[in-house]
Amino acid sequence: MDPQPAQTYIVRIWWEQTPDGEGRAWRASLTEVHSKERRYFKSPEDLMRYLSRRSGEPPAQT
Repeated sequence: MDPQPAQTYIVRIWWEQTPDGEGRAWRASLTEVHSKERRYFKSPEDLMRYLSRRSGEPPAQT
């Protein structure tokens, strides 16, 4: 897969209270600056997988 041209993103990261009120859950949004397209993620891994696909690079193995 050929790499995509350079992209500029705004990343927002926050914690949300879980529905049961017992804990917190990680959340993030990613806004592509040029198109204003916004995506939401429920985990750091989901965000990184998306960015890896967009960049044309395979995700890092942990």
